[in-house]
Amino acid sequence: MLTAELVRFTRRRGQILPRFVPPRDPALLALASDMIATVEAHVGATRAELEEALACWIPAGQAGRVEQGLAKLLDKRCAWSTAAPVDPVALRETLFDLAANHHPVAPDPSAQGTPRAQLIEEAARRHGLTSLETEEALYADLKSAQRLTSFRTLSDTRLVERYNLALAQTLLLRAASMEVLVRETQAPVLRQLFRWLKFFQLMHRSHHSAEGLRVRIDGPSSILQQSQRYGVALGSFVALLPHLQRWELRAEIRWSPDRSPDLLRLDERSGLKPGWRLTGTWQSDAERMLREQLARTESPWQPCDESVLIPLQGGEVLVPDVTLVHRLDGRRVHLDIVGFWRRGWLESRWQSLQQAHIQGWILCLSRQLATERVDTTDCPTPLLTFASVIPLKQLLALVEQHALPPAVASSDT
Repeated sequence: MLTAELVRFTRRRGQILPRFVPPRDPALLALASDMIATVEAHVGATRAELEEALACWIPAGQAGRVEQGLAKLLDKRCAWSTAAPVDPVALRETLFDLAANHHPVAPDPSAQGTPRAQLIEEAARRHGLTSLETEEALYADLKSAQRLTSFRTLSDTRLVERYNLALAQTLLLRAASMEVLVRETQAPVLRQLFRWLKFFQLMHRSHHSAEGLRVRIDGPSSILQQSQRYGVALGSFVALLPHLQRWELRAEIRWSPDRSPDLLRLDERSGLKPGWRLTGTWQSDAERMLREQLARTESPWQPCDESVLIPLQGGEVLVPDVTLVHRLDGRRVHLDIVGFWRRGWLESRWQSLQQAHIQGWILCLSRQLATERVDTTDCPTPLLTFASVIPLKQLLALVEQHALPPAVASSDT
């Protein structure tokens, strides 16, 4: 993503229009290629040296926001390290102590006082360094002195495509709410969509409509805590939407100082390219660790790999993260592993489950990702909270209490 000062957009009649760049513009591609080559050539150099080399491609001020944005995206693909033979903080403490004991310190031999070079030599001796190594290590922990250890390169076209995607993602950091319409209703497509939503642990509600599946997602500006972290997760989810063939996104953006809403609209014709590859299992850390715990035990409860879409009233759809099945008697229970959450969203989930008379459903709430303080003691749905790892013993106790026989479970799903 970009920083707020690098975002380019136009506001017109209640809409906010991202100022995307033409992804096949020859001059822009040539610029992107030159900037990539510059970064590649500076592996091993300091951050200050790289920034100085890139500066020749980047106009100052508002006129250079596109170039500054490209540089920002390149920096995110860089790995930096502090290269120093000793801890710079400890080295500075030694030198400052020496300076205090030999005051005044003369910056050069012609001035009165203890020569600075003498103090450098003594600090070097104490740390087993040469004077040159001491000078280089003294402030090696400053950001400008960090060294570029590696760079994940990419093509010029991909960099420009990433810029447009980052522009949209950054605008969505100020979204109060967002709705995604997926016009592809094939079961494999919908299951993949739900895996993405659950992988990024977003607060969402899904409904079938005449046009397709509508997914309403809470926006970062609607929550009190962890809004930045949630916004990054939302942007990561949006980076996957271009994999779909027919989709539309509408978001209420509050970018202006008075927080008046503007509508952002994107769809498959916006020209955005995916920011993620469709690889991996798309399991949240909590789900992955739960599966690993179950695999290490001899519990008769094991995860079922089949995806289940549970229809509720009003066209709403729920998809559990994990369905546990008892391998001896076939009983089953659905686990809803919730990442980000708040009171209002949690109450809507309770109501949906109650109105549809859904049983055999357990909510697992992450305490770390709660966006406000909530008392869950009055929750009408079986519920378990966890920090980072779902406590298996407590979970299995709930599972035994609320699992449904095969016939009942089949009728509910």
